[in-house]
Amino acid sequence: MTEEILLGAVTSRKHEEMLDRWLDGVNNLTSPHHLVMVDTTIGSDSYAKKLEKKGVDVIKYKWDSKEKHWYQAMADCKNLLRDRVLENGYTHFFSLDTDEFIPSDALRRLIEHDKDNVGYPTPMWHEFPAVFKSGGYVPTGKGSFKLDIYTWKELIDRMEKEKSYLLKVHSVGNGCLLSKKKILKKIEWAVPDFPPIAPDTIWYINVGKQGFETYVDMSTIPLHLPKGSAKASIEISQQDILGKNMIIAHGYITDDDPKEREIEYYGPK
Repeated sequence: MTEEILLGAVTSRKHEEMLDRWLDGVNNLTSPHHLVMVDTTIGSDSYAKKLEKKGVDVIKYKWDSKEKHWYQAMADCKNLLRDRVLENGYTHFFSLDTDEFIPSDALRRLIEHDKDNVGYPTPMWHEFPAVFKSGGYVPTGKGSFKLDIYTWKELIDRMEKEKSYLLKVHSVGNGCLLSKKKILKKIEWAVPDFPPIAPDTIWYINVGKQGFETYVDMSTIPLHLPKGSAKASIEISQQDILGKNMIIAHGYITDDDPKEREIEYYGPK
């Protein structure tokens, strides 16, 4: 069976400075795909028109931030991409955020795993990737809660124990995730009216309820260059994780904390 991939991304003008670099990366992917981008820029169609001039298939999403929470808008955008997958002959949906960058053969390797859901671990903070143990929160013992999320070290320990880069997990961030069409047939993105919850959280709960499985491929760590409060990001380099020849380095310089945060390091000194 030949795979037909829809590569979908939600974007806006705030990522314009990285657009050409991101499009170069997408165009260099060795696996054939069709790119569709949903533009959420408020009050103007100029960015959508710029994307179209670059040959991108664009869906313009119009919304008012005063009337709809961003999580609800994001769910709408994901469902627009879902509709494209279901209405056409695609076999997979590959979600790649416009601030993430992967090697040219990375999509091919995800396809070869032949899993319901499989993605790469997007760095979120210097200590954590977007790889989750469950869909909930755990108490910190200090009267607060935190996401039930893996640390890099926990994932590396699992790789050493299981002798594999490919690990079964509860969920992987949708910023770099390949999903089979059969999942999208049964599940859409949704957000409760109150309290608003990230649409990916609800989506993964339903993925689990339907009996689908999710895996993370630790052989590649995307380069994540988030915008907003994150003014800069330390790039990541990686070699062989199981052979300990690996560096994980990721940190932000933010408005509130102008200093580089501590960097996790695994590998030979």
